[in-house]
Amino acid sequence: MAESEAGQLKKLVTSGLESILQRIAEFFDIFDLSFLLSGAVVLGALQFWLWRIDISLPPAFTGFVFYAALVIAAYIAGLLCFCLGRWIRLRWRSERFKGGAADRFLPILKGHGLDAAPGFAEYLARNASGGEEKLYVRLWAELRDCPDLAASHALLRRYWVMAATCDGMVVALIVWIFVLAACAFGLGGAQQIDKCAAGTSILGLALAAIACRYEAGRYVLYQMQELVATIAAKRAGS
Repeated sequence: MAESEAGQLKKLVTSGLESILQRIAEFFDIFDLSFLLSGAVVLGALQFWLWRIDISLPPAFTGFVFYAALVIAAYIAGLLCFCLGRWIRLRWRSERFKGGAADRFLPILKGHGLDAAPGFAEYLARNASGGEEKLYVRLWAELRDCPDLAASHALLRRYWVMAATCDGMVVALIVWIFVLAACAFGLGGAQQIDKCAAGTSILGLALAAIACRYEAGRYVLYQMQELVATIAAKRAGS
């Protein structure tokens, strides 16, 4: 009898911990931490700029208020970096280059034999009205409505977070490039830094920004492949 009560108590404690962890996860989903990384990098660049132009923060910006404002500022800056970085990758570059992840959706569908699947072929037949895009949203809807695919959903969310982080880092690194270039030439009253060191740093940052841009596209492609493969496996097993 005592063992049965102990087992029930253990289940209650375990269930309570799972509920708490789920609430914490939902909280961080609202305040996506992927934005904080690029936001912190941008704030670091601005702080470096203020240091080079010999401007310090007022004494009032100290203690808890300062750190709270710093986190909020980093989040807002990161969100702006993400928006601009995603726009650069999906809009500005898409007008000049072909072969992006969006252009590979139909070949991925065909590779899994879903282009002729019941309900899917009708979407593709309406391609003039954005059938492929709407079918992609339909796949996400199927994934969300199936509790058995929770592990795949978590992996897809992970890919989204990594793509968002890379998109934001592109803009954050570009901000650093402009700050270093301004300091190298003493623009805006900034104390000059060694041009050779600045040039080397700018080259490294530019290469890092290019790498982040390609990584963002790679994660989006992985997300698309995983989504289609998950739906194909689910339909094959049902």
